[in-house]
Parts: sequence; structure tokens; C-alpha cells
Amino acid sequence: MEGARTAFQRRVSLFPPYFETLQILGGLFFLLMVIITQLTGPTSSQKSDFYDPLNAFILNILLLNLTHNAFSFMLPLLSPEVRAWWKESRHFGLSTNKIVLFLFVFLCGFAFFLESIKHWTQYKREAYIALAITSVAWNLKHILGQIYGLSLIYDKKMRDLHGPPDTKTLALQAAQKKAFHLFFIVLLTKFMLSVVLPPGAVLNLLMDGITLCAVALFCLHMILALAEPRSSNSNKALFLLRLGPFCFFGFNNPWVLYSNFILHSFEHAFLCYFMLKRSYQNERLKPGPARTRRHWGPALFILMTVILLAQTRFFIFGDQMIKMFPNQMAWIVFFGCVSLAFSQTHFFLDEIMFKMRHEPVRRHIEPLILPSGPKP
Repeated sequence: MEGARTAFQRRVSLFPPYFETLQILGGLFFLLMVIITQLTGPTSSQKSDFYDPLNAFILNILLLNLTHNAFSFMLPLLSPEVRAWWKESRHFGLSTNKIVLFLFVFLCGFAFFLESIKHWTQYKREAYIALAITSVAWNLKHILGQIYGLSLIYDKKMRDLHGPPDTKTLALQAAQKKAFHLFFIVLLTKFMLSVVLPPGAVLNLLMDGITLCAVALFCLHMILALAEPRSSNSNKALFLLRLGPFCFFGFNNPWVLYSNFILHSFEHAFLCYFMLKRSYQNERLKPGPARTRRHWGPALFILMTVILLAQTRFFIFGDQMIKMFPNQMAWIVFFGCVSLAFSQTHFFLDEIMFKMRHEPVRRHIEPLILPSGPKP
């Protein structure tokens, strides 16, 4: 009885204490900065600083916004469990769907940038709108999906530690799922309208209204999470604070981008680190000498390739490279589009690698994330 009482008093967390605290404080910090900046109004220097090549390099390379794309390709090479999932999954190997997706994104990106720069097409604006909406929709779904997926892991750990949820908890969690889907639709609609409609009073009014809808859905999501009977024993509600900056999603407030990119990238990187660490611990527990082959060479090659190709992105050093080497513009654009293809394909890989409703994922990858087995 005493042991059960002690277990109930334990607070459910997702990561080790130091990183859990860092993630929660980071989400709160960025939410406060976004609110303060929205109230005071972002200055023109704040907007331009984000696109400064050096700042873009720090954000995208050193702070992992683009660097972390490589981790999704490296995991199957370095983790026996992820490799076992890869072989057993219906997405085994370089299947046709992944090859087609990679080439489609690459060719569309390459054709768009090359055509736009040389002004070969009269449908330049339409091509930009289509590519922008597609790219942002994938990116937004990827980041929000990771946040929501990790919140579900809080629920799973709560069930493992404290037993099955009651009817009220299940109803509240179902309502949170609906609120989250509406939140995504509202944000995507906001971005689509900002791209399609011309600037003016009508657009500003629509943006303000949609932002208020997003804030209301965020508050509703938080209220539903806090209303769960056992919410005081979980960090889930505190973790969901990171959804707040998305209410002001757009390119006018740099802190929104800092929040989305930095928190997501470090979270993704540490999740991969914890998975690899647990994978290594599992291997050491097996009897006999370790025979698992680690493909460190190809993994590091992928990492360096992603980092080097990212330099040719237009918002990093791509513009400067074209000015310095105008005769090599086609190659610079080519490499930038390969980098874009890596980013889009990593969205797809993460989508199937962490989809827990698939049985191979639950059997091979879930034990690396949830506390069953050795803990990192």
C-alpha cells in the first residue's frame, strides 16, 4: 500500500529531469517572448536579423534546425532496434514510395527555383504559392505532430504508472485531439490566406480574427489537459505550453520561428540521443560478445552531406554564393534543392518511424522511448 502511494505521488515526465525542466522552461520563455513582442510590435531590425546569413547559419546549423534532418536517416544505421523495424516494416528498404517522394520534391524544388530566378514562366507567383503552401503544410504538420505525439506518450506513461484512465479522462483526451486538429487547420488556413490574399485592411482583419481563434483553441487545449483528474501528477500540461507561440504563426515575429525551430530541433536531437543510448544499453545486457555492426561511416557521411548542402539554401549563404559565382548558379540551386529534398523526406521518415499505431513500431521503437527496459 505504501509503495502504491509513493508511485502515485511520482510526477510523470517524458525526459530525464534536467532536459524535462529545460524543455518546459524553454516553452514558457518563448511563449512570454512571443507575447511581449506581439504587444510591443516586432521592429524591422528584428525581422531582417532573422534573414541575416550569419544568424541563419547559427539557427539552422549550430542550433540544429536543418542539421537534425540527418538524424532520421542515421537512426537505422546506428540502432539495431530501428534497423529491425526498418526490415520488418512495410516501408522496408528504398521502397518505391520513398524514392518517388524524394525525386518529386527535389525536381519540383529545382524546377521552381531555376524557373523563378530566370523568369522563364508567367506563372511564377502561382508556382511560389503552391510550393510555399505545400512546404509549410508539411513542416507545420511535422512539428505540431511531434508535440502532440509526445503528449500522447505522457498519457501512455500515466496509464503504465497509475493504471487505466477513467471515463472522464478518456472524454477529455478525445476532446483534446479534436481541439488539436482544429488548431492545425486554423494555422494552415492563416498561412494560406496570408500568401494568397493581397496586403491590406481585409487581410489584417482576417489575420487578427484567425489569431484569436488560434489563441482560443490553445487555451481550450490547456484547460482540457488541466481538467484531467490526474493532471497534477503529470508534466503534460506544462509541456503543451510550447503550442502557444504557434498562435502567432507567421514570419512577422522572429520569436515564433525561434521557438518552433529551436525547441523542435533540440527535442528531436535529444530524443534520437536517448533512443541510441537505450539501444546501446540493451545491447550490453545481451549475453555474449556484441555482434551488432554500427554503420558510423555512412551515418557521419549523411550528417556532413546534410550540413554542407544546407549552406546553399537561399536564406543561409545561397544568395551570397550566386553573387560570388554567377556562372555556377545552376549548381548552387541544384544543391539547395537537394537539401530541400532531404528536409521533406525526413518529414516522411519520421511520420512512419514514430507512428505508434503500427505494430512493428510498437514492438521495436516504442521500448526505446517509453520506460520499459533500460532507462537512459
